Amino acid sequence: KCERLTHLSLSDCNIGSKGATGLAHSLPLCKVSFLDLHDNKIGVAGAATFAAVLPRCSYLSHFRIGRNNFGDEGESFLLGAVKFSP
Repeated sequence: KCERLTHLSLSDCNIGSKGATGLAHSLPLCKVSFLDLHDNKIGVAGAATFAAVLPRCSYLSHFRIGRNNFGDEGESFLLGAVKFSP
């Protein structure tokens, strides 16, 4: 677990969909309240993975994910997840 990590900024790090998937699966184990993934080319697959785990990320209150090439489809996944997040 990463209990001391509360803010994580990975803006413009080019993590891609694979990096986003790994990060997304670790988020529910952390107490991250602020996550910035702006401009990382995570694509639809990355957006879908984040959408699947967001409801289990109870500490996350700020999530910057703009400019990631996921289009309307990825946006739809994320908006659906936000409706069910704590």
